Amino acid sequence: MLLPALVLAMALHDETPDSLQSLYRDCKISVAIADNKIEHPDTLEWASDVRCISYLHGFLDGISWTKPKSICPPDGTKITEVAKKYVQYVNKNPSQQGDNEQLGVLFGLAQAYPCTA
Repeated sequence: MLLPALVLAMALHDETPDSLQSLYRDCKISVAIADNKIEHPDTLEWASDVRCISYLHGFLDGISWTKPKSICPPDGTKITEVAKKYVQYVNKNPSQQGDNEQLGVLFGLAQAYPCTA
């Protein structure tokens, strides 16, 4: 029952799916849910959480196939921690909020989780 509501909520999202501002907003909501700052998330908040977490999972899975590696989160890193690092990066670099979300995620996570030789 919840899945159709989430799909509908995501379809009604008002920004282009590849804007950094849109992903940033979704991940801020995801972090707030993880930190119990939103006690009873509504359907749109759950949709934002799903979009953020799914995007970051997919991004990390995809980038893990690249050589040389540019992002190396420690084993056992929770995806909510990755979302927090991404939100912190955008907070510190507000001029990039209009940029493409792939670049924002790449730069933010590479800074948060640099690879060492």
